[in-house]
Amino acid sequence: MTNLKIVAYGTKNFVETYSQGLKNDCKKFNYEYDIIIIPDFKSISEINFYIHSQMIDYISKTEARRVCFMDPECRILKRFPKEWTDPGVPWCTYKIQHGDQEILNYEYGNTLPTRIMMQPFFCGKEDLEWMQWWLKASTDVSNVKDKVYVPNELFLELALTFNNIKFKHGIITYNREYKGLHIVVKGSWSTKDTIVQHPSIQSVLDNSILPANAEKRNDNMLHTRELHNHFQDYDTIKIIDNLMLKEKTDIKDWPAKTLPVRINTINWFRCDEWLFRPSTGEVKNVNYSLIKYHPSINIKLKQNILTPAVKLYKETFKC
Repeated sequence: MTNLKIVAYGTKNFVETYSQGLKNDCKKFNYEYDIIIIPDFKSISEINFYIHSQMIDYISKTEARRVCFMDPECRILKRFPKEWTDPGVPWCTYKIQHGDQEILNYEYGNTLPTRIMMQPFFCGKEDLEWMQWWLKASTDVSNVKDKVYVPNELFLELALTFNNIKFKHGIITYNREYKGLHIVVKGSWSTKDTIVQHPSIQSVLDNSILPANAEKRNDNMLHTRELHNHFQDYDTIKIIDNLMLKEKTDIKDWPAKTLPVRINTINWFRCDEWLFRPSTGEVKNVNYSLIKYHPSINIKLKQNILTPAVKLYKETFKC
């Protein structure tokens, strides 16, 4: 019997594009894994519901003593702690919204909030009954006819508490200012404590996949969290934020690690995996073609500060 199995689901295109890192990590730490390809759907809602049902089906059939569900784009930087992998009780992560608080409802804008993130989520065959209750609760409040489903994590905490299930939890850090250990992070940064990364920048910048949040994908502005959580050195990106705000175009003012880059006659400043144009406010990740605008443009727009970059933005988008 297998002690631990890593299980991830994704469409063919997504798995082919984003799962190789996780596969390499599993091989590195000698974890068995199943990366399962699911059908294409028209919405993230349908994908999440399908994955939810497949998770329960997997648990009903597995011979593994412990299963770890995570997304294909996740990375494992260190071996999982024994507390996570020991059979007995589920293990999940609560989200951190603010730097000085741990368990707090996370704000999702127009979508329903949930406090628990399943990246990673450890469980076993002994959890089948309450997980079936969880799926039924999610199904009952969804609009099945129109294929509009609630997020699969929405009723996870309720399923655990309503069914009096003892469970253990850690934290997943969304906020770089959090003063505690960054053990599981919502992004691609890491500290000496980080075990699991859950990057999400692909949802914002990769037009070949369905967006988890269409509003963010379509927004001209790159949100601060997406930039900060996918930039390794936090102090450096905060300096760059200020340089972009002031539209500093002399590379001598920029961090020493900044490199001048010319792409198709356009001059950029590169730092980490990001390209910046302080003269226009544009920002781009080197792994994606989509260009967005630095959050500082939005700050100046709201305050009606008509700098050269802001004027250019207003002329470009007729706003």
